[in-house]
Amino acid sequence: GHGWRLRNQYMTVHVDSVSGGIRSLITADGHEWVDTSTSWTLGHIIHEIITASGGREDIQLPSPPEDYDYRPHLAPQYAGTARVTEKRFIPGMGNGRFFMRVEAPGTHDAFVQIVIYDDLPYVDLIFDIDKIIVKDPESLYIAFPLAVAEPTPRYEVSGAIVEAGTQQLPFACHDYVSVQHWIDVSNAQYGATLATPDVPLLHIGGFTNNRYAPEISLEQPLLVSWLMNNHWWTNFKRDQGGWTRFRYRLWMHNTPFDPVATTRFGVEAAMPPLVGPLTDLKPGLTHRTALAPVNLMPEGTLFTLQPDNVQMIGSQITDDALIFRLQEIAGKNAHYRLEITGLGTFEGTLEPFRTTTITVERP
Repeated sequence: GHGWRLRNQYMTVHVDSVSGGIRSLITADGHEWVDTSTSWTLGHIIHEIITASGGREDIQLPSPPEDYDYRPHLAPQYAGTARVTEKRFIPGMGNGRFFMRVEAPGTHDAFVQIVIYDDLPYVDLIFDIDKIIVKDPESLYIAFPLAVAEPTPRYEVSGAIVEAGTQQLPFACHDYVSVQHWIDVSNAQYGATLATPDVPLLHIGGFTNNRYAPEISLEQPLLVSWLMNNHWWTNFKRDQGGWTRFRYRLWMHNTPFDPVATTRFGVEAAMPPLVGPLTDLKPGLTHRTALAPVNLMPEGTLFTLQPDNVQMIGSQITDDALIFRLQEIAGKNAHYRLEITGLGTFEGTLEPFRTTTITVERP
């Protein structure tokens, strides 16, 4: 159907007027990143219901044989966003934001924002959803059909990088995976990374819940983010209603998988910088007659850390110390050098994926 177009130096985005999702995303090298072999657009809101006669009771069953697919019995039905009811483009400082109100099944109301930036090679998708209270078995998803040929899926969990399927234990759950910051689908030439800071559950290769497959089979390059469900009996509310925000960041790269760049991309999406005013006024003063601050530098850095494959994963200020936690993120030995302004330089070695803690006494 008809749609709308956003463009910057990195990509051209075509937004579908029916689903509110991205039906085409072409980067400057001419690559189309949306897989059109599925019936879903990228960012499509999808509602699932279980139509089995036993309803919720039918979801709970004894342990099946390892090759047993329970989906035909549950007979799930899927419905996606049916209409965009409002739309407008909102220009910003260094970015453009396409804002839509959509009619999505299973919701009272839903808003979709697609954001591209002047100087950044990724696209942000933001969903604000007012979920209807439903007590029958249901799920809500966001689809990400990605056009990556013969990809290897990798994801981050517990501070480690896992190659889906091949690096999981035998008989581990393959219906879905739990993602910490990101999932990547890449081949030897190119790939795409999806940062998902708000939604940890994800299906790889389509709607795979209740499939009970002994291995992950990437039937199609479709990632399905599992926003919410009410299938489980224990420690979960039977219905999930009200407003919730879900954020995603999609980065298309014309290079093979890079663990350092991907890990940093995921962390930056989950923990954006906090920006605020920095003043040099003594307590009680409301203004200063001098034209420039007396003690503050025009610019400065709290610390520098090398090499790139060592990342700061945490910091803490206590009454008597500064605590920094570092991790190696590329899977190789590293000699790190941490320079903290005014406090000194700290060096050491890290084995692949290991962590270390540096404690500095406060002056």
